[in-house]
Amino acid sequence: MEKFEENPNLGIASGSLYYTDHKKTIIERGPDYFPRGPVRMWRKKCFLETDMYKVTYCPDSVSCIKARLSGWETKCFKEITGLHRRTSSATGLWAGYRIRGEGHYFLNFNPLFIMGKGIYLSFREPYYIGLAFCYGYFSKLVKLAPKIDDKQIKDYYWRVRFNEKATEILSNLLKINKNERI
Repeated sequence: MEKFEENPNLGIASGSLYYTDHKKTIIERGPDYFPRGPVRMWRKKCFLETDMYKVTYCPDSVSCIKARLSGWETKCFKEITGLHRRTSSATGLWAGYRIRGEGHYFLNFNPLFIMGKGIYLSFREPYYIGLAFCYGYFSKLVKLAPKIDDKQIKDYYWRVRFNEKATEILSNLLKINKNERI
């Protein structure tokens, strides 16, 4: 509540989420501007101005980006923490990552982004999650399944999010190369 009082432009906020995995406590990763689902708070004016909370694929992503595109700030505050049970799906990781891929299709992510993320996920245990993620996306693409009907959201995920991620990756590669020269 203090964060909302300090910043009148803050529309959606959360703390960082942690989960336990084999007795280790792990922070859930994501961009600082993306408040995490189960501990999100909204400013009422933002909630009403951005068509509230849509019941759809990836509702947290849709609401967060809709708020940002409407001029609101969104933030995940690392100093505020919460613990939750990590789940990708009640039917297991394969189904969870397949559904995540389907959600990325629905939001209109660029296929190049999906292939890159699928490769990245394939290097994390369990190694099949990258395949499940790509399967979810491309199975919807082949069927030409419907996507979100909001042009702003579609444009954001196709172009802006793709460019943000590409810039982040290039920046990290340049840091690695710079450190190797020293």
